[in-house]
Amino acid sequence: ETDQKFDWVLSDSLLLEADSTVAPLTICLNLFKEDSQEKLAYFSDTDNSICIYDIDSKKIEGKQILEREGENGVGEGGLSMHYFNKDSIFVATGNYNSYTDYKESVSKKLIFAQAEITGGAPAVLLGEKLYTMVRPYIDPRYPKSFKEASAIYVLDSKKNKLQEIGSFPEVYRKGVYGINYAKSYYAYNEKENNLIISYPADPNLYKYDIKNAKMSTHAAPSKYFDDIPSSKKPIEDGDDGFRFYILSNSYGQLYYDKYRDVYYRFASRGTDEAQYKEKIFLKKVSLMILNKNFKQILEVDVPVGYVTQMCFVGEKGFYIGKPDFKNEDFIKFHLFTLQEAK
Repeated sequence: ETDQKFDWVLSDSLLLEADSTVAPLTICLNLFKEDSQEKLAYFSDTDNSICIYDIDSKKIEGKQILEREGENGVGEGGLSMHYFNKDSIFVATGNYNSYTDYKESVSKKLIFAQAEITGGAPAVLLGEKLYTMVRPYIDPRYPKSFKEASAIYVLDSKKNKLQEIGSFPEVYRKGVYGINYAKSYYAYNEKENNLIISYPADPNLYKYDIKNAKMSTHAAPSKYFDDIPSSKKPIEDGDDGFRFYILSNSYGQLYYDKYRDVYYRFASRGTDEAQYKEKIFLKKVSLMILNKNFKQILEVDVPVGYVTQMCFVGEKGFYIGKPDFKNEDFIKFHLFTLQEAK
């Protein structure tokens, strides 16, 4: 940990105007700037739309309905979405993964059978190359399945080619963890042009230097746990995998804050057998704040009710979604800031 002391402060609430057509929870959202103003693109599966919010006014400025069927259809419900601008939207669905231009029509339909593009981190577009995280179609019962599996796809929309990066760490090839661990999270550091990758079963973070195509390893464990033991029993199906995941520790979503040059990494502690039998599947969640060298500044517990995939970083701080399912008039976020301890 670093020597300087900090506090993690709940600074404000952000209530975005909504109605019955806007879902109170999403895992597909991203912040962007338009004329120096912060805007939030928010995917709502209620009407298959992307809502554009102005952060200052908290009002919807526009809505883009995505067709479900037909030549320009994207199917039901986005698994991942990134709104770059009104002419460039990336949407991944259960039907196919498409790099799209919805102003006129779907411009690309990129179909890949070996993996599912998942939500949890906005896509990164660098020139013609789009980086997005995936869950590979492999058999997680066998560690050897992870030997050549990758966690991130690089889609070249111009050449219609696919590159795989982010091979699963060695820990996945030594033990069985199940399907819930067979994925990754990442954050893009635009200052250094690096992708930082987090795996659920690994305390380390992995920095991928995009320019030089090199990977380096950096220790970043939780204060509550470090390595995560693999299952002592075979994981034969989805139920076994879910049970192991709920009873075990895991590392989660990762976000980069370019304004404060820090990383936010979620970690979850497994529940116990008694709670599992009572069908209490809530893991205890904490948030690690790491400096630019991945040294822990602080780790704080996250109360129940927050959604770790419904987050974004803005000029004012880190926003974490806290859906209120009884109030359809607003989408609710809490704004947290890292402040020097007094």
